[in-house]
Amino acid sequence: PVGGFVDQVAATENRVYLTGYLEDLVVVDVTTPSAPSVMASLPLVGDAEGIALRDGYAYILVNQADLPYQPVLDHLVLMNLNEPDLPYLVGYFYPSVD
Repeated sequence: PVGGFVDQVAATENRVYLTGYLEDLVVVDVTTPSAPSVMASLPLVGDAEGIALRDGYAYILVNQADLPYQPVLDHLVLMNLNEPDLPYLVGYFYPSVD
């Protein structure tokens, strides 16, 4: 169990990255497929709409529009995954409201 609904998955050789309506990025070690283990859980502040991995980083599109009649506030979250045991937030990118 990872604590919520997952609908976005990305994978590397020994890691699976789960997100979606969790409002977290969950890193799972699948080195031993019969005994996966959660390595880390990092908050995203919103529901993930997509995830991509490249060069040791996770790029996650997050939708933060939880209130009615509010514009959709999508932003990009960048996580450093180069040290699998210690992933960390690099930063956010918020496009202009226009």
